[in-house]
Amino acid sequence: MSLLAAGCASAVRNEVDEVRLDVHKGHFEEAVRQAASLREQHPNEAAYEELHKQASVAWLLEQGRRATFQDHDLEALTTFLRAQEIDPDSPETSSWVHKTLRKLSRTWLERGLELHASGKLAEAVEAYGKALEYAPGDPSALNGLGEAIIQINYREGLGKKYFEDGIRALSSYWL
Repeated sequence: MSLLAAGCASAVRNEVDEVRLDVHKGHFEEAVRQAASLREQHPNEAAYEELHKQASVAWLLEQGRRATFQDHDLEALTTFLRAQEIDPDSPETSSWVHKTLRKLSRTWLERGLELHASGKLAEAVEAYGKALEYAPGDPSALNGLGEAIIQINYREGLGKKYFEDGIRALSSYWL
């Protein structure tokens, strides 16, 4: 009887090891499929739930990395956040979420600086705002935003004064 139990434990261990080996080799879809099957075969067993969770997180992280390396950063962020929902305590997932937020913030900051330099102040304000959505309190984005708003207000003030001076000059001419 004990040989039968040992044989079953060995078979289960091999299936679990196969899932882990697939993850290690980068065969994430197969690992998730196998882990889901094991979870269904052994409902309410925490070890199989955990195995499926880890395989799923590994698969999502790989999908997110591929997306970010192709500069599909919003897609990557969405994928990393899905992985984080599955395993909120994963330091690797948290790291990828943080890196992607930083990358998105830097992308929008650079866009804002380019627009600012070319005099497109309203668009620069929008870009700085997007940078701050991804990295609230970023000093560079806050500084750029403040400068752009000051310049917009200054230009609007000059335009209004120029208009009023023109009206005064015109009315003086007609009088």
